[in-house]
Order: sequence, then structure tokens, then C-alpha cells
Amino acid sequence: MKKFFKGLIIGGVIGYLTGIFTAPKKGKEMRKDLKKKIDDLQKLMKEKNIDKKVKEIFGTVSETTKNLYFSAQIALLDALADLKGRLDNLDLKEYKKVLNQTLTKIQKNLNLSENNLENLRKNFLRRFEEFKKAAQKKQKNKTSARKVSRKN
Repeated sequence: MKKFFKGLIIGGVIGYLTGIFTAPKKGKEMRKDLKKKIDDLQKLMKEKNIDKKVKEIFGTVSETTKNLYFSAQIALLDALADLKGRLDNLDLKEYKKVLNQTLTKIQKNLNLSENNLENLRKNFLRRFEEFKKAAQKKQKNKTSARKVSRKN
């Protein structure tokens, strides 16, 4: 099981980097995007009480469970940022819908137990406003990057 998660994480990173380096963007834009992604990941890694949250959700704290937690956060932020104009008026009902869709995808990809999935759902529901603000910021950064690339 440990080898599976390690392989999953390594495969995800390799796939992600392959996508980044084969994307049709200029080198300067690519480096800027990569730096942004790394900064976002570092912010997530520094999140307060991460061990406590991970233990609450998964029952144990390890690199694997931390990576699962971060993967779920990133997937939810990406899904929220993709809402485009609807994000500003996002209410709890719509957030729950996006959260449930995202967690369903995550469960299939990461093979989470029903208990872990429900604990993630509860944790992310409590943090609705936090995720909304983070997604708005991410969306704003995406829009700014598109405007810059159109000018070039």
C-alpha cells in the first residue's frame, strides 16, 4: 500500500511536470507559472496545524496522508477557480456541489475510504470562506496571466 501511494505521488509529479514542459507557452511564462505553483504548494505546506488536521481526517500522520490532504486541497481550489464568473456569487449550496464532485473524483483516483472521504468533506465544508477567497485569488492570477500572454 505504501509503494502504491509513493508511486501515485511520483507519477502525478512526473505527469504534472511533463504537462508543464510540453505546454505551448513561452519559457518566461512557463517559469512564472511554475514559480507560482511552487509558491502555492509551499503555502499549503506551511498551513497551521497541518498534522492535527491530517490526523483528524485520516487517523494518522505520515507523508502519504499529508500528500493526500494537499492533493485534495489543490483539486478543490482548481475546481473552484474554474467556476469563472460564478465564483464571486458562490454560495454554500454551489460550494457543496463542487466539493462533492471533486471528492468523488479524488476518491476514485486516490482510493480513499468512505470514512476518510467524509472527514475530508466535513473539514472542507467548515473552511468554505477560506477556500472561496483562495480560489478567487487563484482565478485572478490566471486572468492576469492570460492578459499578459495575449499582449505578447
